[in-house]
Amino acid sequence: MGFFNEYAKDFEEHNKQIDIKNHQIIMREVTKPYGFVDFNAKCWFQKFLDDGKYEREYLMTEGWLWTGQYPEVQRVLDKGNNQSMNLNNEFLKAEWAKDNRGVPKIFIVNEAVITNLCILGED
Repeated sequence: MGFFNEYAKDFEEHNKQIDIKNHQIIMREVTKPYGFVDFNAKCWFQKFLDDGKYEREYLMTEGWLWTGQYPEVQRVLDKGNNQSMNLNNEFLKAEWAKDNRGVPKIFIVNEAVITNLCILGED
């Protein structure tokens, strides 16, 4: 899923739109599906060097993007947009690891159900 900004020619983030109708505020999801991850997709962890100095390990998977139906999603293959994932709170078993001052540093996920992946933009 994602939200493609036609003016910026880039994806944004987990976007929602606020509508006001009959004196009520309505939140509407404006991201749309651009592909899917098969239930039998290969998953693995891979280390990357972030900002050229910090090594971090990320969860990886394979997925399908509908480039034929949505030409703008070809940008993900050409430029390598970052991704974000939504976790279902009902099934989430996780906690924050804190530094010696009690400040949260790393979110450790022990069990989770990923409900969707979101294409993020450069900014």
